[in-house]
Amino acid sequence: MNGRITKLSYLLIIPVVCYVYGCAGENYGKLRRTDQPSDKELRQNWKAYTVFYNSGSALLYKISNDRKIVLSSSWVAVTDADMMAKSKIFDFTQVVEIFAQNDELYGYLVHDYDDMANVKIIDERTIRLYYHRTRKGGP
Repeated sequence: MNGRITKLSYLLIIPVVCYVYGCAGENYGKLRRTDQPSDKELRQNWKAYTVFYNSGSALLYKISNDRKIVLSSSWVAVTDADMMAKSKIFDFTQVVEIFAQNDELYGYLVHDYDDMANVKIIDERTIRLYYHRTRKGGP
């Protein structure tokens, strides 16, 4: 019986170890929560950034430079004051700084507190933002 349990343990442990070591080779950026600038300050100074909106859940304020943030098709560029005024986030929010290699700041993500986000570094000038909206309410 113990031999079967040992074999079963190895069958379960080996894939987990391979997964962990496989992911360790990936190059991920960092998201750090910050209080400055606040959501309100970013909204007031939105023209200083390239802004994208993910309906009802997040705003991305990209620092205007030659760096690139790759986004999914659910993000829409905010092009005028009317669009900015209509871009509401409905639940509790937090502001996070988006960093890549050498702690280079790419911008700020204001998003629903429960949603999940991470950043993968593509190359020295490009990152990809993965954003997953958490299902709210209801059974």
